[in-house]
Amino acid sequence: WSLLRSVRRFRPQLSICLRRRSPRANLCFGRLSGARWTVGYRGGGNGLWHTHLTTFHENVYRARRHLAALETLGGKGDLLGTVQHLARTSEWQPRGRPYAVLSPCGAWNRKQWGAARYAEVASRLAELHPDLVWYAVLGPREMEQGCDDAFRDASIRIDVVANAPIDDLARIFLNAKIVLANDCGPAHLAQMAGTPTVQPFDNSDGLNDVAIPSWFDLRPGAICLTPRAKAPIDTIPIEAVFEAARDALDDPGVEGAIRYVD
Repeated sequence: WSLLRSVRRFRPQLSICLRRRSPRANLCFGRLSGARWTVGYRGGGNGLWHTHLTTFHENVYRARRHLAALETLGGKGDLLGTVQHLARTSEWQPRGRPYAVLSPCGAWNRKQWGAARYAEVASRLAELHPDLVWYAVLGPREMEQGCDDAFRDASIRIDVVANAPIDDLARIFLNAKIVLANDCGPAHLAQMAGTPTVQPFDNSDGLNDVAIPSWFDLRPGAICLTPRAKAPIDTIPIEAVFEAARDALDDPGVEGAIRYVD
């Protein structure tokens, strides 16, 4: 009830609830929110609470799933267009072209493959692509963890971009030749931009068959690496990430794949 009161004070014009199994969330963000239009997933009586319904697709990248929810209101969404729109206000400029980006971010330690491992992969790739300029995108959490030290001590120059606003992040990922990233917020901008990406995924809970389809966009130029069996992210070998990144750099349209490592 406290949440419902807060939503009603906010007085939204549009409310979208993407928690299909939460009656309370659908109640708070549905018709009772006071919004003129409300969107929710079909099923579970949600038609009582929303003016528009969208279908939940289990094995679809979450950003595309959310875009489909918006499309129930009319019009056609565009993930690339979204990133381009975000980037329009950015004044960030690279120090050279072409460039590559590392993003060792992660809300939880178990999602972090490790800044030093990313630096090692970048050093190996630099031998094959000496023209590439390198950047590392870090948020407040990663700066507190001292991840920037791994990039400043690397054998190649890797410029650290710390605490960048979202318009700068959009510009950075939009024009990169490749992005190597954990499952994290910045990585989603790279995926939405269609940039070639290589992403190590944690499987410490053994549930990646469920998690990866929601959080990884299986498209051309995108490669995911994850342990085949239940295992932490740091068991993914540096060599496996290097090979995937080399493949994506050699062919930006390489077939999207989930590569399991033993």
